[in-house]
Amino acid sequence: MYFFEKLSKLVGNEINFVNKEISVKGKVFRVEENKDSFYVYISDYECSFLCQTQDKIKKGEWFRFEGILEYDSVMASYYINVFQVKKAVPIETCDLAVNKRVELHAHSKMSSKSSILDMKELVDTALIYGHRAVAITDNENVHIIPAFYQYAKQKNIKPIFGCELNVFDESKGIMKNVNVLVKNQKGLKNLYKIITISHMNVVNKKAVITLTDLIKHRDGLLLGSSLDSFLLYYYLKGSSEDRLSELISFYDYIELFPLDCYIDSNIETSKLVDYSKTIYNLSKKLNKIVVMSGDVRYLRKGEQDYLNVMILGTSTKSKPRKQTNNVNYFRNTQEMYDEAYKIFKKIGIAKEITVKNTSKIAESIEEVVPFDLKLKVPKFESADENLRKYAYENARKIYGKELHPQIIERMEKELNNIINNGYAVIFLISTEMVKESLRFGYPIGSRGSVGSSLIAFLLGITEVNPLAPHYFCKHCGYVEFSENLNLCGFDLEKKSCPRCGKILSSDGHNIRFEVFMGYSGEKIPDIDVNFSADIFNDIQRYLEKRFGRDYCYKAGTISTISRYNAMKMVNKYYKNKEVRNVNYAHSVYISEKIKGTKLNTGQHPSAMIIIPREYDVHDFTPYQYSANSPEIGIITTHYDFKALENDLLKIDVLSHDGPTFLKMLKDLTGFDYNDIPMDDERVLSLFSSTKELGVDLSEIETEIGTLGVPEVWTPFSHKMLIETRPKTFYDLCRTNSLAHGTNIWFNNAREIVLKNTADINQIVSCRDDILIMLEYYGVDSKLSFRIMEKVRKGKDLTDEEISAIKDSNAPEWYLDSLRKIHYLFPKAHAVAYMIMAYKIAYYKLYYPLEFYSVYFTVRAKCFDIGIVMSEELTLKLIKILSKNEFQHNYEQSNVYSTLKTVYEMRKRGYDFLGPDKDKSEAHVFKIEGDYLRIPLTKMKNIGNKKANKIIRQRQQQKII
Repeated sequence: MYFFEKLSKLVGNEINFVNKEISVKGKVFRVEENKDSFYVYISDYECSFLCQTQDKIKKGEWFRFEGILEYDSVMASYYINVFQVKKAVPIETCDLAVNKRVELHAHSKMSSKSSILDMKELVDTALIYGHRAVAITDNENVHIIPAFYQYAKQKNIKPIFGCELNVFDESKGIMKNVNVLVKNQKGLKNLYKIITISHMNVVNKKAVITLTDLIKHRDGLLLGSSLDSFLLYYYLKGSSEDRLSELISFYDYIELFPLDCYIDSNIETSKLVDYSKTIYNLSKKLNKIVVMSGDVRYLRKGEQDYLNVMILGTSTKSKPRKQTNNVNYFRNTQEMYDEAYKIFKKIGIAKEITVKNTSKIAESIEEVVPFDLKLKVPKFESADENLRKYAYENARKIYGKELHPQIIERMEKELNNIINNGYAVIFLISTEMVKESLRFGYPIGSRGSVGSSLIAFLLGITEVNPLAPHYFCKHCGYVEFSENLNLCGFDLEKKSCPRCGKILSSDGHNIRFEVFMGYSGEKIPDIDVNFSADIFNDIQRYLEKRFGRDYCYKAGTISTISRYNAMKMVNKYYKNKEVRNVNYAHSVYISEKIKGTKLNTGQHPSAMIIIPREYDVHDFTPYQYSANSPEIGIITTHYDFKALENDLLKIDVLSHDGPTFLKMLKDLTGFDYNDIPMDDERVLSLFSSTKELGVDLSEIETEIGTLGVPEVWTPFSHKMLIETRPKTFYDLCRTNSLAHGTNIWFNNAREIVLKNTADINQIVSCRDDILIMLEYYGVDSKLSFRIMEKVRKGKDLTDEEISAIKDSNAPEWYLDSLRKIHYLFPKAHAVAYMIMAYKIAYYKLYYPLEFYSVYFTVRAKCFDIGIVMSEELTLKLIKILSKNEFQHNYEQSNVYSTLKTVYEMRKRGYDFLGPDKDKSEAHVFKIEGDYLRIPLTKMKNIGNKKANKIIRQRQQQKII
């Protein structure tokens, strides 16, 4: 066996070791699942290599891999087919100084397109070095603070918050950089105000603050001179020592930098040395602290090239970028001391500015807490009492004055958890939003796990009743629960009320409240509601009006370089360079360094952040223009919604086609969607057959009748329905859960069912199944919940959790199935979607032309009249597109779905009439007899404005 201590000895010489046993070591930086094995990517920072193993290896740890060196022609890469894995001693740089320095000037990946420094790697390395603290001072923003605070505290490193600002001196007309460090809690709020002011004063996409505004808000902050500072500017201009002293007196501390941080500036070394000595001497006279900083932009010395990959990769023709030659890695104490000594040639000064003064500043900074992770919600008068009152009022409207004990027990359990944790207001706000939607005439659709809450159902926030399947009498209040949990309330057989003889209603989907809020109500209730796209903006405006513009903000987002684009940048950069150590694995390694670098900011499509009136927005976050574009005019939080969701109320205003469909269908047919019976076997059969439509769709390879029905119109959904053939509404919801999961049906449960190892009702279909089944198998309830929470996100189970499953009554296949799952849908989400889909399918069956009118109006974004009007061309294109039906191309998918629905409509005896300037509507497919008149906007070169103008002119002519 050939042992390699360094990967560089192997990379480039692989041909000499093919089919031989070799041993290498490295740190695992990426793991990919590949059928029955794993691709493990390792690096020793200088080179990287690919290994294939049967074992799932933990990322971030060092191992020695032993195996046969082979070549993979598909990946065009050498790899080690591993037969043994051992723990290995890490190769890490260290800081051997007795007294350590503190880095006060580092840029994370949030310094837009100018740094590839990973915050966690910076903190981890500071820990390895034995540094007590580290500062991050990103350009123009403080996006990193929430994550930096959490991670540094976890690692017992003091996080110092800061920012490098673009400061405009109005009196002199120049703009330079100032570094800011947060000294205390007041300083953090002032920095937030500074960030807001600078981002609301954008100049050429740059956030700029005036010197006057900076001075106004400097309380609690330490101002440092930075690299490209007023000091350097005036020194190079030849300013007097008096002028330089005047400038120095403005700062709280003075920053000097290694000479190689200035290479791109093309300033003579002798001038930089003189500048550093002059500024140091003047600062000493003024009793100003002088420190040596690194302007850090990548972690290790050898990573400068990777920064240049990103810089050139984000270069455009309109905004070309040059690669950097500056040296900006995270130096240990000795390395920084050496740089200081190069300038001053004095041991005392080098130690002073490298260690003593940086530590002094770090110690002067108080502990600053950006978030306390306690939810603050707006205050509603008598919120707790009103929530209880409304819930019981609505429960009695459904179930009668004398409520069944089982209903009361569930209500009290939920109310206690909601009220005791201070979440009543969240439910009441959601109720108000639903009422606003209904005022516009649109139903809502819930999503996520909110349907796990009976209180949410009683308040009208969700259409999903989470109680066990049950009968109830609308006339006398009789309630009877079913013991059969392999169905839902809609599937219960018709039955007369034993009290009054009337036909009983039925409902209930057996969904546990714990899935929504945890065992003790410890999870913040995330209430997601789908609104019609027609009123999406109206609901957002309602929230702004309800809470006040200064207390209601769109949640910000941060767009970053994706893994895919990072890899493209790497390949492009090294394409024409003969660099021996950049193999496929190392390209992946470099792309990992680059991905996550900030590109721009944006707005979350649905999330609104609410600030309680007793607070100021700057107690939590700055705010800014989305994408730094005043022209767009949309103001968002500076922090993204994930950073704020544990401290501030996040309300999601989501857009969905379902509510639009139902509103339009109700208006067209006069039949109320609330009156649709949920136990119509003919409607249910559409999800497994086309029989009730009376058509044969075999020519377009379609076996079920859900074309055009939201949530079940995609080829993937059709494939799932064909395989599961749901017979009950319960089956339908399980199939929908399976379709939305990742690695749950295909390559997992499907094989278990096909081999008759288990019945389809026994497999895991949604996250709720895990909780219920593990409890049934004898696993402790809270442990079952913990396992469910991990599996649903695709996280690894601990040895304790694995043992608990193995020691229970769970079948042999169960644990293996859980470990393959990457993502699981909540049952409540699937039920909500299927209620909506079923109701729309009802209209499709009984009101066909109205259904097709709505479908083509709402969904047919890609509608080519020339093709649609020809049956032959329609069928021809369907067959062409069917070959690509599972590819992720939205436009092709929409065309494919539209054409298949066109084909089905014709088979049912209906057709289209061409667009007519005297008869067509602007947007709506108008019903004329057994035909749909194509609207004006489907004609070439006629957009919304032109179509509406034609309609207006037509109406005016009629009046005349």
